[in-house]
Amino acid sequence: MRPRGALVEHVTDEAWDEVFSANLKGVVNVTRAAVPFLTSTSTSSITSRSITNIVSISALRGALLQSVYCAAQFGIVGFSKSVAMELEPRGVRVNVVCLETSMDDGVARDRAAVVERGSDALGKLGTPGEAVEVVLGLMAEGSRGVEESR
Repeated sequence: MRPRGALVEHVTDEAWDEVFSANLKGVVNVTRAAVPFLTSTSTSSITSRSITNIVSISALRGALLQSVYCAAQFGIVGFSKSVAMELEPRGVRVNVVCLETSMDDGVARDRAAVVERGSDALGKLGTPGEAVEVVLGLMAEGSRGVEESR
């Protein structure tokens, strides 16, 4: 969930709670539900024990008038990194993919300007299909030991 932009001093406690509940708490709850299944010896037929959380690149870059959303997204990154350390000894990988989003015209224009200036790592806008390829690659058994931060 991404709320409409607001200056930090105008964001209500209710808005903070709603955004954190929908974003960070949602990921925490799904992860807690998945861990017993992923670590159970009775599920030995699973070929890949992996959790991949997807967040906005705003988690790392920040975004104007989106302090609450960015904080919740950054919380998912920190949570995922910590859970990765907890679950690695039990054979479960945890990754985070930070995606560019264009949820409104302003974000799309800003993103296009970044690409045009050449300050984007890839020099182009990513596609949903490319995002799927990244996630599937991280979930594949052969990706053990893959860790990348940018």
